[in-house]
Amino acid sequence: MPRPLEDVQLRPLPAAESGIGLRPLGLALGAGPNPLEIVVFEADSRPSSVILRETWKRRWGGRASPVVVVATWAGGTAICGPSEADPPPLYSDVPAAVADTILRAALAEPDRHAVWRLFSERLHDLEQRVFGLRNEGLFATHHLQIGARGRPDWDDAKARALSVRSRRSEELLAALGFGVERGPGQSLVLRHQQSKVALAVLVDRGTDVDAAHPDFNGSSPVSYGLAKADEESLRWLVVLEGSRLRLYATDPAAGVGRRGRTETFVQVDLDLLGEVDAAYLWLLFGAEALARGGSVEQLLAESRDYAVSLATRLRERIYTKVMPTPPCRGRRGAQRVRPQCYLGARRVS
Repeated sequence: MPRPLEDVQLRPLPAAESGIGLRPLGLALGAGPNPLEIVVFEADSRPSSVILRETWKRRWGGRASPVVVVATWAGGTAICGPSEADPPPLYSDVPAAVADTILRAALAEPDRHAVWRLFSERLHDLEQRVFGLRNEGLFATHHLQIGARGRPDWDDAKARALSVRSRRSEELLAALGFGVERGPGQSLVLRHQQSKVALAVLVDRGTDVDAAHPDFNGSSPVSYGLAKADEESLRWLVVLEGSRLRLYATDPAAGVGRRGRTETFVQVDLDLLGEVDAAYLWLLFGAEALARGGSVEQLLAESRDYAVSLATRLRERIYTKVMPTPPCRGRRGAQRVRPQCYLGARRVS
């Protein structure tokens, strides 16, 4: 099985760098002052978190350089770092191809500041159940990750997505079935057949889409795009940054998470999204998906139903399992059970 950075020429490491059960393979350096350091080890089996974190601390030593320890073994890869937190973050069982993608992207960054930003974004995706899929309050996460796979169009969506996932920018939008035309300012209007369905904003790879940017009148690309989508009376905003696509709703009540508009979105990262999960690209970002009655509307409706059902089950569990209702006494001392008498230890009317 190939390991991450297998064809990269690594600098030699002394044996003293290794931890128990770890054999040093070498060091890869990034660009700029205080460059990124990626230290690669191999092991016969999964190393313990204690050993990986101690190895990372020993290498880092409080320096300004971001340090990442990578351990690879048959069937697994672990990434430790580069945060300066104690203990440092540790991600185990990362697919080798996903780890390779993240590490190569980090080595290509121009300086350590860009490296910090990349890892803070990419490693966040590793915390998701589905690598490359990030849901921030737009859908019910469990339904999106589990329920969506039972859709009758899942296999067809997967096949279509796999045929276009290598494309980027406007070429990707066209491959997803959109008619693309110039919109107001720095935006594109996306059509499905004769209807306008969404607004798109394209930014350069590595751009922080949540931060103010001079190309967008001092607003963030997301805030700018939502304002332009409002002007066009469009329901959806698609933001493309390199391999990542984000979907926002202009209606603040659309998402199940009840957050602000700029904080409510779903994202796919095509560099990290595995082949088995490729259907999400088509089901969330395809022209048919964003049209009236499309899969996005369907998944939103199903997410609301799931959230309501979950809340009902949770409430029933609390009342019947966690907090049994104490008896209320009538005038003559007889005990009568009324659920509304008490909520926990506090009386409610």
